[in-house]
Amino acid sequence: MDRLQQLSESFQLKFQKFLNGCDAQEELARWNTDAWGDMDAYYAADMTSIVLRLTVADGRVTPEEVRYIDEMFGFRYTQQEVWDIYRDCQAGIDTVFATEAENGYSRIMTINEKLGAAYKELVCLICTIIIESDGILESREVALAEQVRSWGM
Repeated sequence: MDRLQQLSESFQLKFQKFLNGCDAQEELARWNTDAWGDMDAYYAADMTSIVLRLTVADGRVTPEEVRYIDEMFGFRYTQQEVWDIYRDCQAGIDTVFATEAENGYSRIMTINEKLGAAYKELVCLICTIIIESDGILESREVALAEQVRSWGM
């Protein structure tokens, strides 16, 4: 098994634990579902937006990137579908990437630091997997990943 496959499997296990942690915070009434919806859906949507933004950052969507997106999140997309989703949702995805995801990170850190650290670890794993999956490290992808990795610093 190659390194990226191991990271993808690690992501999947940690992602499931993270979602369980979100459910636990909701049960403790530490998350305002009336204002933000279900906690697990909120953060899964943010992660998906980050993945899509990183995937298209270099101007192409490769079969390897799509394979990892599908594996990590349980999707079954084609390359064209990933492009279409990004184009259809570009404004929202770009907003999530620019501000909302970092605000979500700050919010989760105030609720539960351990869960916040797990969220950031997951997002950093996503960054590594996506930017390395096509075998070409583009400066734009790396810059976007570094922006995410700098949250809370």
